[in-house]
Amino acid sequence: MPAILKVLTQRAINEPLRQAAYHALHAMPSSQTRAYLEPLLEALHSPAAPVQAPSVAQRFLREWKNAD
Repeated sequence: MPAILKVLTQRAINEPLRQAAYHALHAMPSSQTRAYLEPLLEALHSPAAPVQAPSVAQRFLREWKNAD
């Protein structure tokens, strides 16, 4: 998951990247993980994904690093 978050914060989000990230994150086996990721999934599903998703991904990446 950190690799996906890092890509979302470092690359311009085009349609293929948006779809790939959405489907990879949505396919997480844990329902708890999917629920946790819901704000990012919503951002990736939004028409404003190129603007919203990087900031949400950055927040999750910071939280992931702080959990270590």
